[in-house]
Amino acid sequence: MKVFERLSLRDIAILISVATFLVYAQHLGNAFVALDDGILITQNLAVQRFSWWSIKTAFTTYDPELYVPLTIVSYMLEHALFGLKPIVFHTTNLLLHIGSTVLILLTIHRLSGNRLLATLTALLFALHPLQVEAVVWASARKDVLSAFFFLASIYTYVLQRERGERTRYTVSVFAFLLALLSKVSVILLPLVLLLIDWYQGRKFTWPVLREKIPYFLLSVVFGLIAIYGKLGIVDALPLGTNALLALKSSVFYLQKILLPTGLTAIYPQSTPITLASLEFIIPLLIVLGMLIVALLLRNRMRAVSVAILFYFLMLAPSFTTFQKNRYIFFASDRYAYLAVIGMFLLIALFLTPMIQRSAIRSIRWSAGLVATILILTCASLTYAQGFTWKDSIALYENALEHYPESGMAANNLATVLAKMGRTQEAIAMYERAIAVDPRRMEPKINLARIELESGNVDRAIRDLTDVTAALNIQASVRPEEFAAFYFLGEAYEKAGDDAQAIAQFERAVERGPAFAEAHYNLGLAYQKRNRLEEAAEAYVQTIDLDPQYLPALYKLAGIRAEQGSVEEAEELLERVIALDPLYEQAARHLENLRSMETKP
Repeated sequence: MKVFERLSLRDIAILISVATFLVYAQHLGNAFVALDDGILITQNLAVQRFSWWSIKTAFTTYDPELYVPLTIVSYMLEHALFGLKPIVFHTTNLLLHIGSTVLILLTIHRLSGNRLLATLTALLFALHPLQVEAVVWASARKDVLSAFFFLASIYTYVLQRERGERTRYTVSVFAFLLALLSKVSVILLPLVLLLIDWYQGRKFTWPVLREKIPYFLLSVVFGLIAIYGKLGIVDALPLGTNALLALKSSVFYLQKILLPTGLTAIYPQSTPITLASLEFIIPLLIVLGMLIVALLLRNRMRAVSVAILFYFLMLAPSFTTFQKNRYIFFASDRYAYLAVIGMFLLIALFLTPMIQRSAIRSIRWSAGLVATILILTCASLTYAQGFTWKDSIALYENALEHYPESGMAANNLATVLAKMGRTQEAIAMYERAIAVDPRRMEPKINLARIELESGNVDRAIRDLTDVTAALNIQASVRPEEFAAFYFLGEAYEKAGDDAQAIAQFERAVERGPAFAEAHYNLGLAYQKRNRLEEAAEAYVQTIDLDPQYLPALYKLAGIRAEQGSVEEAEELLERVIALDPLYEQAARHLENLRSMETKP
């Protein structure tokens, strides 16, 4: 303890940063994984082509339903400077995590004046295994980036409250804007600031509320943006179901804070969601109990109340994200990345007085020993948990080890195995996914694709016909399910039935007239058969739905040039290059057209 007392806050920050880096350093060499890294990074044209088009795309589109433009721009910069090297993306995440840890240390010290309290909280945040997903998963950049700016906004707000500097207030508001541009889940920061005001004994007078107006305005604007991104989700869960899952997830994270084992990337909800089940009754009682404790201790132990309320406030934005692609999940480790600060603060509030002020020496030593063992255990478990994110195989095998009933994990693992050429293992895993949930279409589609690639055309046609028949009676078809129509068309083509092949691409458009990809694939099918007018019309419809669909613009330009409409072809190619100056094929095509015009 005497050694600790001789350390400055700066020394503590450096030591925590070094310790955190060393615990995570082994995992900086992890590969990209098949869970979203392709969509967000490795196959994202906006990331791989640093241009005004890509920047505009980042700020004007959702990815796929979240508005995270600053996160996408951070990926762009890394790719432009270093290429697709996973170590770069992982290192950035780790540095952001370390930065957030230091901000927690500084903020809690400012608010409490207690270095030990701040140090214990920061160490738990830095080294707890529940944080691994957010730190080592490249696609979780949005969580660590938004968290860093969120904490920076709070810290500068606390500083300006102490010193009354207008500049720091402006920095705080701007940091909140950057946090929202990274991920909107930090939208409740204004309420956190009011919570800090209450902790410091400030009354909620008009001047106190007025200074929060810029924060609330940003929250409203980005809240509307977030809602707009969710409008296309047709399979949202009922409010009551969301509420029950919110209760379960809130208590699940508490359990994993205290006993951080069995952590994985996928937590499927496979049992009925009903309040009649103890699975949801017990969480309800625990949550109510915690809120009652926060209420009862609001005057005597205000810090405890703040910690509890902070935990629930920061979890709340994740309570609408329990379903994705019709899979239901009750938790995701990264959603608790910021919320757990509240619980870590509670643990530190319990241990700190015993270490510092207990009159009994044995209690002080015991509490110090407990704190030390807790931190070392967390560091050890965090190091081990990082290996589950080594690559896609490790990730999905870990998920299936803990949740064998996860059809999503089985399907995704099979897809990874198929890409590696491990066909028989992939087939077995797809069959496992189908057995777990026979209603899911993706594993059936993927299995038929393997049959098609293996030359088993008749079986592929039979299986895909069954899938498309099922899709045709569904109220809606999700984008990934349209592959069934495309693969069936390809299968008929290999079987020599050209009419049926085209019919499948046309059926995809009938089922999804609002999906640009369906029109584009139909255009490709027409163009392949030299039905140029019909192909051109399909590309026009693609562009009407998505004016930035570059392949459709390029293909349409080729048809117009072939038809003799050189001027229109040049305009289309110029449009492609304006959107993406690095589109080399379009540039070469445009140059060839212009050189032909200049020839005598």
